[in-house]
Amino acid sequence: MVAEERKKLIEEVRAGMDPLKLVQAKERVIKSGRGEVEKSLGLLREGNVFQRWILAQAAGDTGIQDAVPDLVILLEDESPSVRVVAAQSLLKLGSPEGIPTLLKSLNDTSVFIGEPPVLVSYYAQKVLVGSTGQRIRFDPTDEKARREGVDRWQDWWEKNQGTFKPVI
Repeated sequence: MVAEERKKLIEEVRAGMDPLKLVQAKERVIKSGRGEVEKSLGLLREGNVFQRWILAQAAGDTGIQDAVPDLVILLEDESPSVRVVAAQSLLKLGSPEGIPTLLKSLNDTSVFIGEPPVLVSYYAQKVLVGSTGQRIRFDPTDEKARREGVDRWQDWWEKNQGTFKPVI
């Protein structure tokens, strides 16, 4: 990616975009390659919510192990969407540190940044299933089913946290 294209992409992300354009921007960042993503890692701490969201995903998708410390910090981000994608990227990088954040996110009824829009809890469940191989029933729209699903996930984690290896 040439410097002008990279600058334009960063400006688009800084301006804030609709979710579909954000997803497209994320794909362009990932396609730009590992080197370009590495050059932008400072935005994981200093960027706006959209930059953190994009780069947290790009770090995991491009396999940048050097991003692990910043991704761990993002597990406490103010944005639920950033927390969930940071946890997902940690799992992609082989670290189970994101599981507790995903478990907490199962109770989050805010809307996840992305296209199509879904609940944060739904996306967290999707990441848990994909990274663990477990098919634990969970319905974020039904209070009883959600609570039961959260309890089952918590039980699973208590039994497996010492030996768990992500399957992503």
